Amino acid sequence: MTPRNMAGHTIGFYKLHNLLGEGDFGAVYDATEVEVASQSDAPRYAVKCMKKQDSHLAEYQARELALHKLVSAHPNVVTLHDTIVSDDNSTVSVVMDLCKGGDLLGPISRRELIGKNDEVKKLFLQLIDVVAFCHEKGVFHRDLKPDNVLLDGEGNMFLADFGLSSDEETSKGFGCGTKQYLSPECVGEISRDAYSHRTTDVWALGVILTGMLTGWFPWKMACSLDPCWKAFQADRQWFFDAFNVSNDAAQLLIDIFNVDSSARITLPALRKRFEEMQTFFPDPDTPRKDLTNVNPKPIGMLRERQRGPGAARPNGVKPAVGGAQVMPQVGVGGGRAKLPQRKRVMIAD
Repeated sequence: MTPRNMAGHTIGFYKLHNLLGEGDFGAVYDATEVEVASQSDAPRYAVKCMKKQDSHLAEYQARELALHKLVSAHPNVVTLHDTIVSDDNSTVSVVMDLCKGGDLLGPISRRELIGKNDEVKKLFLQLIDVVAFCHEKGVFHRDLKPDNVLLDGEGNMFLADFGLSSDEETSKGFGCGTKQYLSPECVGEISRDAYSHRTTDVWALGVILTGMLTGWFPWKMACSLDPCWKAFQADRQWFFDAFNVSNDAAQLLIDIFNVDSSARITLPALRKRFEEMQTFFPDPDTPRKDLTNVNPKPIGMLRERQRGPGAARPNGVKPAVGGAQVMPQVGVGGGRAKLPQRKRVMIAD
């Protein structure tokens, strides 16, 4: 029996029902406790069944479980209830809360949060607070993205999937995480020095916030080959006009997306600024601030013509991802469907 064909089986005290999702290392099932499995109102769990790894991979697996357990007491971390090793020692199963509201990628891709200041503020403050709690416990997530932010359908979020988390402050593990959310220092193009996991998590929060406010993610990767990243470096005024956010939100994102990680806004400062903001969306009666000379990085810029809905403005580069409809999914942690890329024609200046 493999992690991908366990529906209907019993693991420990839990009966597995429907397959909710699967990835490279296992699958997640809807489950109930055996004793109440036949009851329609029985509490539901998400059980992540993974093939037990050998050698160094087993260390990563053990670290994921240990660090998840360390922060599991926080109300906005998906609770880890139990860990079960199969009798033949071939699989390890993790029993967690089942979040019935899907993940944050769904409402972002459907642009359901645009214009909803209260909902954005509540969800993002919860996300800031849970990441700050993890950092206080010495746990750095390293894969913050909407796929790993689960929802309960009642306006609350829960952080999941600690598969790439670390208890070390710094790293030289370049490229660790999901490329859209990697900070420049984690990409490793600017420097090959060790970088801070704290500031890298802050960067990823900025990418998530951009998605919440606009329905778009800013770039495919923060590197010199990415036209959207180059456009941001060359002309911040156009970038935030295109993203259509308030002046305060634009300035906050600029402070998050500071290439100098030592000068990047900290989590406490981010929380204070974000909580004090009145709106994240533009007021037509408020003049736009000139952000052109805020930490400018003059680089050559690519121009893009966007086809289909949501066309780019003249002489502009449209954000890297977004717009497509994604079917809602029950939140189970782990990887999930990515938004499809729009077709583009690139024209160099």
